[in-house]
Amino acid sequence: KLAEKGTIKQNETIHQGEHCIEVQIPFLQFIYQKQLEKIKILPILISSDIDLNKLALDLKETIMDEKLNVTFIVSSDFTHFGPDFHYVPFSTNVKKQIFDLDGGAIDLIKKKDSEGLFNYVNKTFATICGALPILLLLKTINPKKISLEQYYTSGDVLNSYRNSVSYASIIFS
Repeated sequence: KLAEKGTIKQNETIHQGEHCIEVQIPFLQFIYQKQLEKIKILPILISSDIDLNKLALDLKETIMDEKLNVTFIVSSDFTHFGPDFHYVPFSTNVKKQIFDLDGGAIDLIKKKDSEGLFNYVNKTFATICGALPILLLLKTINPKKISLEQYYTSGDVLNSYRNSVSYASIIFS
């Protein structure tokens, strides 16, 4: 039904090289282990040429028209820092700088500021691989509360920030 609106197209092969679904499925299987047959997933990959405002409207209309109860899961890493990721915008106080860079994006998400987030990512070249899906979420839902549940980096775990990937768990309710 969503594809019928024309903003996105059905394309099964586009998901072959993407792993974001595989990251989420074990959590869903654990949470809904007694209701696995009820889980229905609509994976959406978003390209930079999509009209996010139109897609957000199409999503809202489809959900209302079909009388669906949905949960959105947006899978994204945050900063990919280091030479392995070809992103080294700073070389001193790396842990704090990564924290501050991610914190700027997280603050904009918590403020529901999709335009601010879009501008921030473009200005800082922040390597948030799911920035577009996050923007789509912000344009689609109107949560009463947004909370940061957890934030850390692989640098925190490995105690090395030469190459580090950041992770944030943010709940919209």
